[in-house]
This record gives sequence, C-alpha cells and structure tokens, in this order.
Amino acid sequence: MTFDELCDVIGEEAARLLARYAGGSRVYLPRLPRTVRRDACEMHSRGVRIEAIAASIGRSPRHIRRLLSSPE
Repeated sequence: MTFDELCDVIGEEAARLLARYAGGSRVYLPRLPRTVRRDACEMHSRGVRIEAIAASIGRSPRHIRRLLSSPE
C-alpha cells in the first residue's frame, strides 16, 4: 500500500503519524513524486526543518533540499 492509498483510507495526518511511530522504527511508504514535492514545499513554507520533512515524508534530507531548490 502506498502512502497516498493509506491517506485515502485513514486521512493524511493519521497516515503520517502511523508512518512515523509504527513499530518504533522508520517506516517507508512510497509516495507519488508530485505529492512529495507539494508536501515538502508546504511544510518548508510553514517553517518545518528539512530533517523533519525528510523523516515524515520518508526521503533523505539531501533529496528534500534538491526538491526545494529545483524549479517545478
């Protein structure tokens, strides 16, 4: 199940919490690239640190920095 499918079933906030805290370890749920970019940009504009964005989305901080610095 992808992250997007999980969001459809239980809602986005619940899916993020589940991904973050399930089993006490990092859980990777694949997301569609446009969703990753949109979520990263939205979180960054609210002042969320890049490391926290990367952890909640399931990507590396380096990947998030590239997304935020590249043109759409």
